[in-house]
Amino acid sequence: MFTILIEAPAPQMGMITLNNASNCNKMMEDLEVLLKEKGVNFDSDGNRIRYVWVLQSDIVSLARQLVTACWASGQRREELSSLIRDEQDKGDWKKEDLRDVTLLHDVVTRWSSIYLMIDRLLELYPASLRNLWKHELNDLQLKVLADIRHYLAFFRIVQEEVSAEKTPTLSIVLPLYEKLIQHLKDAKTLLPHLAHAIDKSVRKLDEYLAESRKTQVYALPIILNPTLKFTWIEDHWTEGETKAVQEWIRNSHVRESQPAAPIPPATAAAVNSPFPQLPTASHAAHAQNRRLSGLERLSRSLSSGSITSSTSPSPSPPTPQERAAIEQRWAEQDVLAVDLELKKYRAAGVVNRDEALTDFDILVYWQAHKHTFPLLYRIALDMLPIQASTVPCERVFSSGKDTDTARQNSLSPNTMEILQILKFAFRGERLSFENGWCDSEQGLLITEQEEQSHT
Repeated sequence: MFTILIEAPAPQMGMITLNNASNCNKMMEDLEVLLKEKGVNFDSDGNRIRYVWVLQSDIVSLARQLVTACWASGQRREELSSLIRDEQDKGDWKKEDLRDVTLLHDVVTRWSSIYLMIDRLLELYPASLRNLWKHELNDLQLKVLADIRHYLAFFRIVQEEVSAEKTPTLSIVLPLYEKLIQHLKDAKTLLPHLAHAIDKSVRKLDEYLAESRKTQVYALPIILNPTLKFTWIEDHWTEGETKAVQEWIRNSHVRESQPAAPIPPATAAAVNSPFPQLPTASHAAHAQNRRLSGLERLSRSLSSGSITSSTSPSPSPPTPQERAAIEQRWAEQDVLAVDLELKKYRAAGVVNRDEALTDFDILVYWQAHKHTFPLLYRIALDMLPIQASTVPCERVFSSGKDTDTARQNSLSPNTMEILQILKFAFRGERLSFENGWCDSEQGLLITEQEEQSHT
């Protein structure tokens, strides 16, 4: 091998992939000396690809083995916790740098479990090494794990955002995925050895986004988000896609502005007015209107001198052509109202992220503007409750095995659904007897600052 490398022309000298055996280290150091004597710029570390070998050795499995070894007995976990507490008491480790927690297993059915396992392992590795020295990882393996954690952290953050509870998340899905793609592309310079994984992730996200841009269920919530509105779509999508979204929101407005009940067809009872009557008034109001209409008809008959004519024919019902003309006129009025509301919504501008985003609540916004933008408000009622992820639903029914036990296996699906939703609601709203009695740390700091300002 030395002969081949030394006799090879300098321009053909590239990288050398070797394992981490100690004799390979010595070989690379000697090779560096020999090649520099021949005027070849070569570095024993810089031209050696150790990183790829670590990736091919499945470093995640090695990390999993270390975690499994720690969980092999309760004594090991207790020794790990005791060691952390002792070192914290001595002052060698700070509590914020090394917490008194345990290692985490990765779980197939749990989101981001590999990221959480690696993140906790890297945090507790200095303490774990004391008792699990047989599973020691070298510096390069730890660096590869740190890079993998960095790579997975992007997906972890996005997954947490789209899986949030008690708040609409559908409007931020596509913007978050666009940001995720950009962050992954930027990360290629920091994580060049993971470029293959990053490229595959970006391609998959691009495919997903291309399909998502074709559906209204993603586009309309973006417009309904006052921090985004039309500006985000116009900045990130093509002109054709932007026009399609504008037409979608326009058509949705028109549908929402139409009456809830369809125009009833003409019946045997003659309709006295060519415009259909909507059943919105009370019974007393209808009776009053009938009396007023009878008075008007009587007045017209007196003025026309046709008192004796008691058999005058009633007006004929509207023809299909007349009804079509009425519907067309209503549709034109709806389109005009839609355009005016959209123009007003655009003119209001987007909510400034720097000033109001920390306290911004999209539900509160639409509750406050339901009379300002009534048509958009009705669309928001349909679109915003849609879940962006199945994770919240999975959380609700994850404890189903505790409800549907052997003694309660005859529960109906409806009862099962009700019980699970109630259990989840009660668990998320457990009583806290400290509310209103104990001040938070932030509140105490604010009070202290106010007292200092007065003095």
